Amino acid sequence: MIASNNTGKFVHLSRYLHIEAFHSLSTSEIEVLENAEKLAQVSRGEDYNVARISENKESISFLYYPGFFDQPFPQLNTSWRVELSGTQQVRKRSYADSLNPPILHRKELLLPLDRK
Repeated sequence: MIASNNTGKFVHLSRYLHIEAFHSLSTSEIEVLENAEKLAQVSRGEDYNVARISENKESISFLYYPGFFDQPFPQLNTSWRVELSGTQQVRKRSYADSLNPPILHRKELLLPLDRK
């Protein structure tokens, strides 16, 4: 199981959370997240506002949706994927100039219950 509660949006074997919902993560999950932030050299709230955590904790993606609160279906601007097992590779991808960037649906599921 990814966490002891149901906060977040679960897709396949990953959990998506807005940074405002990180308080729902366990101490060990926070440690994994902070390790991935260091590897990717990203800052919470500045470089990304959504994290995708794989169930096995082998990869974390940091996603930046600049219009998260302003747009009903925000567009992904930038993503970082951090492989935590093996090579600890970090891949960054920009969608800023994309004609068809990924769109976030059901964003309310990523927020803590008191923010919905």
